[in-house]
Amino acid sequence: MFEIKGLLKDAVRRAKQTPQMEAVAVLNAVQPFLKKLLPSGREDDVAAQSYRFGELRIVCNNSAAAQLIRDHEEAIRAQMHEHLPGIPLRRIRILFGRPSPTSDL
Repeated sequence: MFEIKGLLKDAVRRAKQTPQMEAVAVLNAVQPFLKKLLPSGREDDVAAQSYRFGELRIVCNNSAAAQLIRDHEEAIRAQMHEHLPGIPLRRIRILFGRPSPTSDL
């Protein structure tokens, strides 16, 4: 008899990756890298908020964090391409607001 866990893994592997699965993969790949870019104690100033249709949205708490993200945009692109080469990143949009915690992704 088959275990449900094994069947589910096989089904996901055979199925085309859904946009929701892509979004979660992108956010999980980018968020730790964003945290490393920021100075100690300021890690919560930035959060990867969403990914859709090739656009990654990053929320920044202040203009200094936004500028740091803008300065490292190519490094963010390289990080994503290294971890997720099949998922396109056409644009990085920086938004201002209160970043929500994403540790549960």
